[in-house]
Amino acid sequence: MRSIHYTNIMPCIVLTLLALCLTHCAKEPEIPTTRIMINTEPQGADVVILGQNTGVSPLVIPGQPLGELSIVLKLDGYKRAFHTVEITETTAQEFNFDLVPRTGMVTIHSSPSGATVYLDDDTLLGKTPIEAASVQIGKHSLKVTLEGYHDETEEFDVVEDYKHNKDITLKAQEGHLKVLSRPIGATIWLNNQPQKQVTPARFTMKPGTYLVSVYTDGYIQKEQLVEIPANGEEEVMIKMTEGNVPIGMVLVPAGEFIRGSSGRSPDESPQ
Repeated sequence: MRSIHYTNIMPCIVLTLLALCLTHCAKEPEIPTTRIMINTEPQGADVVILGQNTGVSPLVIPGQPLGELSIVLKLDGYKRAFHTVEITETTAQEFNFDLVPRTGMVTIHSSPSGATVYLDDDTLLGKTPIEAASVQIGKHSLKVTLEGYHDETEEFDVVEDYKHNKDITLKAQEGHLKVLSRPIGATIWLNNQPQKQVTPARFTMKPGTYLVSVYTDGYIQKEQLVEIPANGEEEVMIKMTEGNVPIGMVLVPAGEFIRGSSGRSPDESPQ
């Protein structure tokens, strides 16, 4: 039987194991990573990296390798954003992005003009006329206000890159006029238009200046100017004088007066 000398084999085994260990047991070099934070204004944007949705901003991503990183940001009502950032810090790094809204154009006219326009109740757009204001796409409400007029509201949809035109007619706030006379029961005219009511009477009317006339048999017709404020009330008391004067006529005091006018048409001159 042939004998085996272990003293010759052992060094070979040791060398072989050492070689295998050096080949397979050596640690691969560590790739440096860091923690990054992605912020957007407004918040709530989907953050897409390497085609995968990684979360919603503000978003913290740990273990991110150093180097270039491509980021896609998506949020309803805003343009999709593409960014390439350079990650260089080994501790932590923060990236901030402003999203650009998708918009349409809105032109607003009002009658009368000079009205204040609010978007969605609290965003001031300006005073009419407003030309080609940039408004984010989607559903919105307009509120148009002007002193002395009722507020007007309107709902509308803004489409991207579309020109919208709004013409709004404002309705004046009503005022109130109370007409009294002595004696009572007199016929009433407002701006020379006869009314069905007789004194005492109350009218609801648009703000403005009115000529109020009253007449009853046996008295001289009398008139008075009155200013009716928006959402307010005025009272006028007209005391008529006794006299046998036909309706629509007034007494003229006796005396001299100037007739005609120089420098006018031939049938009006000379003064």
